[in-house]
Amino acid sequence: MAIRFLLFTAASALALAAAPRAAHACSAPICVSPGYIFPATGASVPSSLDGVFWLPGARHDATIDTAQVALYRIDPTGDVRVDVSVTEWLFGYVIRPATPFAPGAMYRVEAADFCAGSGLLDETAQSSLFEAGEPAALPATLGALVASTPTIGPLTVATSSGSCSASITAAQAEITLTLAADALPWEDALMYETFVDGERWSPSAALATGRPPGESWGGRAHDLVFARCATEDPGTYAGLTEGTHVVEMRAGLAGLTWTGASTTVAVELRCSPVVAGDGGVDADGGADSDAGSSADGGVSPRDAGTAARPPSGGGCGCRVVPAPRSASAAAVALLLVGCALGASRARRRRMRRH
Repeated sequence: MAIRFLLFTAASALALAAAPRAAHACSAPICVSPGYIFPATGASVPSSLDGVFWLPGARHDATIDTAQVALYRIDPTGDVRVDVSVTEWLFGYVIRPATPFAPGAMYRVEAADFCAGSGLLDETAQSSLFEAGEPAALPATLGALVASTPTIGPLTVATSSGSCSASITAAQAEITLTLAADALPWEDALMYETFVDGERWSPSAALATGRPPGESWGGRAHDLVFARCATEDPGTYAGLTEGTHVVEMRAGLAGLTWTGASTTVAVELRCSPVVAGDGGVDADGGADSDAGSSADGGVSPRDAGTAARPPSGGGCGCRVVPAPRSASAAAVALLLVGCALGASRARRRRMRRH
């Protein structure tokens, strides 16, 4: 009976090892960009603001004009509708009041929702409620940029392999902007962008995701730069190359050609040096040959559920932790089969002696 049990358990383990794993496909939402109004609700902006930025939902195919938007000044006696114009600007539209915003007044902007709504100015429309403060001159400078000390660790990034996002091990540093004094009144109206070595930097943690205007994946006036050290998913975004990079933030205001620039900061991103058999990273950013690298430069798949992790201790290297579930199940199955066969032979020998 014990031998039969062992054989049954071994067969079950082999079946589990051979069973395919569930696939997780990445599918885009109905609206990748749900539509945004900026400044957002709760903002306080100078009354000299030129206009409000509106990014309609990605599904819209209507002709955009004043029929899809409305601007109201909130008065104690009731909301007062303000005449506006709508013009294209960059990747969206600017809603401009016919008369300047009044200092100290509250305003509400409504815009048709072409994604989850009806596309009309009704109860499904999007809205933003903000305050107009005292007028302010355009900033002469944007502010100072600082970078955190780079670290090595797990990071979720977008992947083209079908799962929308995946974990990698990356050398990474946080970037933070401290606004200059003359830029502070415009804080809620500034639309930020990050540039690395003169090129726009805009990674994401997943495919098919929208982002409010003027934000990075790290938030407003914040960002994160990285260089991929190791991954089990060759479709993940590699980020920057190892080495020193110059980072800058720039900002604009809806409807204006003005652009403010921060100071620059140099960031050095390094993975561990190559150590034979230590799962290091070679010069081209892929895992070394002893780390199980695949032909395309990524780390060969071992266990889809095991994220790459940096080594423990004081080093800063990158490693992947092999923990293949299917291989483990197969090993257990073979062990059980061996135990069953050994027990069977021992039993036969005892029967012959008697």
